[in-house]
Amino acid sequence: MKKILSLLLCFLLTYSDASALRGGPSGSGSGSMAGQYSGILIENAGADVGLFLLTANISGPSDGQLVIFSQGPTSSAIFNCKLVGLVSKEGLLFGLFAGVSGGSDNIAGQLTAKTIPGSSRLGGTASSQAGAGLLKTYTIDGWQTPESTGTLSL
Repeated sequence: MKKILSLLLCFLLTYSDASALRGGPSGSGSGSMAGQYSGILIENAGADVGLFLLTANISGPSDGQLVIFSQGPTSSAIFNCKLVGLVSKEGLLFGLFAGVSGGSDNIAGQLTAKTIPGSSRLGGTASSQAGAGLLKTYTIDGWQTPESTGTLSL
């Protein structure tokens, strides 16, 4: 009985794929936002600032780097974060980031951004939490950067 059901299932899958009229991935899911973006994160109720660089891919995950300069009441920290996200054809970016400071402090957070119609600007919000600290919120101000063929070494 299992053999008959598996043969019927194979036939059904083959037939449904061959008779499909349209649909499926077309490769244009995130084409309107593909490219490189850079910008800043400014904490809404504090002194923290972040800088990011993101490569938005046509398909698959987008990736980049984020550095957050955090100033606390008694100490400061610099967090070097990995940024991973997904973009939509509507110009939306959903991302997650996580990183560590030079000490042992960890940070994690999320961001949501959208391209501003009629421009190459990017705007949105982000939030993060360092260790067991308070949740911090940020405003994102970014822009699409021109393609570069060179490499910058510091």
